[in-house]
Amino acid sequence: MVIYSVIKNFESRFFCRLRYELIKRKFKAAGKRGYIGANVTIKNIANLEVGENFSIHCNSYIDAIGTIVIGDNVSIAHNSSLLSFEHTYDNIEMPIKYNPLELKKIEISNDVWIGCGVRVLAGTVILSRVIVAANSVTKGNLLVSGIYAGLPARLKKAF
Repeated sequence: MVIYSVIKNFESRFFCRLRYELIKRKFKAAGKRGYIGANVTIKNIANLEVGENFSIHCNSYIDAIGTIVIGDNVSIAHNSSLLSFEHTYDNIEMPIKYNPLELKKIEISNDVWIGCGVRVLAGTVILSRVIVAANSVTKGNLLVSGIYAGLPARLKKAF
């Protein structure tokens, strides 16, 4: 992973491809082709499954501690986050940041476009042919093909 750290900030297609080739065997499952942009942070990579021809663009943050599955032909635009856990806060004797995490799987089907600055929260399921508009926050199920936007993301236009 030392080499990955050295090339993490270079944006050219060559370095994006090289990043993917260096880390794809660490994924739980990985397709043949993938694009990982500059300055992408991936935590708990062993719980991340990626399909064929996916892209994760620059400055995105992914934490797969609760498992994340990304299908084929998925594009995740820059500055997006995928978080497969939630903080609990039930134990009032302990600061919130030390309360246990609740792990929840994220599933993103084939042919999905996640716009820039989107936050995909734990437990989200996104079915095929969905567009999530820029700066939206997803929570729960996006089950109808179409465009979702807002906080929380709601269906704005079905296909």
